[in-house]
Amino acid sequence: MPDGCLQTSPRLCLDFGWMRLLRGQLEQVEPLLMQVETAFAAQPPANDAALRAESLALRANLNQTVERIAEAITAAEASLAANPTSNERVAGLAALALGGAYRQLSDFTNAVAALQRAAQSARAAGDPVTALLAVAHLTLLATQYGHLRLAAATATAAIQHLEHIQTAPPPIFGAVYGALGLVFYEWNDLPRSREYLERSIHLGTLAAHNASVIYSQCTLARLLQAEGDLAGAAHILATAETLLGQGAPAWVRPELLTQQVALALAAGDLATATAHLRRSSITPDEPATHRTLLVHLSWLRLLLAQHDPRAADLAQHLIAVAETTGRRDTLLRTLILSAQCHQHDQPTATYLLNRALAIAEAEGYVRIFLEAGEVISDLLGQDRLPAMAGDSSAATGANSAPPDNRN
Repeated sequence: MPDGCLQTSPRLCLDFGWMRLLRGQLEQVEPLLMQVETAFAAQPPANDAALRAESLALRANLNQTVERIAEAITAAEASLAANPTSNERVAGLAALALGGAYRQLSDFTNAVAALQRAAQSARAAGDPVTALLAVAHLTLLATQYGHLRLAAATATAAIQHLEHIQTAPPPIFGAVYGALGLVFYEWNDLPRSREYLERSIHLGTLAAHNASVIYSQCTLARLLQAEGDLAGAAHILATAETLLGQGAPAWVRPELLTQQVALALAAGDLATATAHLRRSSITPDEPATHRTLLVHLSWLRLLLAQHDPRAADLAQHLIAVAETTGRRDTLLRTLILSAQCHQHDQPTATYLLNRALAIAEAEGYVRIFLEAGEVISDLLGQDRLPAMAGDSSAATGANSAPPDNRN
């Protein structure tokens, strides 16, 4: 590029800004946005309104990526208001930021609406990257809220769309494959889960989209841990840690931390699990929020492993927060952990597990009960666990049929 090119071209600055944002090079986005503003002040371009709306959309997406949520919503709404020609591409980019921000606010309804709008606008504009990012956000959001069937349906529709137009999956599509891999893991179809996760990691690496790669690596580590390959899981998580250091949204870190703690606990290494959690700067005694639920869940697992009497109270607190925020996935996991806290109180444990089964059966969760181990197997009774898990071969990673209507 000729010297000075970026300083005089808002269009090029925005293009480089989107590229840096997608690659997780977040610290390089703000200077580009400042150059856009400087160029606007020096010589307003003919299509000033459209470019200003796009620059606001880029700022909105940057803000939600670094967890400046209120600023992200303000910038996204300003972008939509400043989009006089109803440019579908810009509208899709602004709606994507809104969806990501609402997702972090635990506002499921508004997040879904914004992400569906982003996908629709992006498709109308012929912008597959934004459309697929919106689908990826939506599928991950659905899994976080325990809507496995919505996640599978959304991802499958995106795959069928690509097949219909006879287009090979672009690299950014890795995030969608990753969400589908997570769903099949929860349904205990480990071979299919591995297939989608490996596709996700391959495509995400090609796109340098660190967030989707890290998410998929965390799920693949869970799968390897389920198969007893703790060394393989540790290697995958070490790679994910390196990628996180190279640049990824802040909301990816709790996912990685959760799996690091789970792996340490599986290895019986309570000291390492404790060290991971202390680095989070979140303590088990402080009130949980939608932002800290994953970390608090990991603290709960550690307290259970330490036979700490605080575990039961923390579980009760997390159940209340998960119910308030609508996080059914977290609620399901906490109910199972709470049942473990009350394993010597059969009526209470049975009540908690019946609540968990009602959530699990509606969405097809299976693996979560197998991960909980013999304590939950004994509490459920041998006449109920096989109904959830299929047969004993499922616990070793053998193929099992996913629930009906999974797509």
